[in-house]
Amino acid sequence: MRCLKADLARLVGQHATILSMDLIGRLMLHSQTVGAALDGLVSNLRVQDWAVVAALTVSGDTALLTYAVYQPQRKGTEAIIEPAMAVAANALRSLCGSDWCPTEVLLPCTALAEVEPYWRHFRAPVRFNQESATLVFPAGDLKRMVPGADPLLHAMLEDQLRRLRGGAGYEFPDDIRRLLRTRLTSNRCLAADIAELLAMHRRTLSRRLKDSGTGYRAIRNETQFEIARQLLEETGVPLGEIAAALGYSEAGAFTRAFRRWSGRTPTAWRADGGRTR
Repeated sequence: MRCLKADLARLVGQHATILSMDLIGRLMLHSQTVGAALDGLVSNLRVQDWAVVAALTVSGDTALLTYAVYQPQRKGTEAIIEPAMAVAANALRSLCGSDWCPTEVLLPCTALAEVEPYWRHFRAPVRFNQESATLVFPAGDLKRMVPGADPLLHAMLEDQLRRLRGGAGYEFPDDIRRLLRTRLTSNRCLAADIAELLAMHRRTLSRRLKDSGTGYRAIRNETQFEIARQLLEETGVPLGEIAAALGYSEAGAFTRAFRRWSGRTPTAWRADGGRTR
């Protein structure tokens, strides 16, 4: 199965271009800088792909473009994540030049015997059994100017996407879930942190979630369970590392929480491959 997934990622990476992302790809091509282009990708991805969510973070001299699957009930997340990562690499080559390559690539899935397709496409070391799917590259790349960018066309495309973001089917709790899905494994993600990201007061966040029939703690627990299930089923990441990634001080606390969510221990869940009893 994993070899089939590797072939899928390779094929998508070979044939998809930045324009495969339609409005988002065009917005990226007409952004002033690579950083602005990736911000546009992150902000608008849900308009065209509800299955995947992305986040861009900077740590010192390193930039991290992280992807996560937003439909946790789907099995085999690598079938979604790996092609998305391959397309992202191609998009960055469109913006930075055909010789661009990441520093390394992180994948939240078990290693496979045939890694050559990954090396051939990404042109960088690939590390499996990671807590997130991430393209790692120099933060300086974010300051690169995008050649041929048209500010007027960018404004028009952004206006189109803004209208689509607020269209039918939009629910505020989904924004919170998407933010948490890519940030829980690297940040504390308190409600105040998420409110700050959304440029609103903590009480406003709580009120809007209450109006939608839910609360921040419930969404956080739900997202922690989703991430834990994925890591247990699709990677060999040790329980202690999963616990730490999800913000637990020790594995025992994570085990108790996971038992509340699922009725089973993480060890039993991993042994059963996530099958329901």
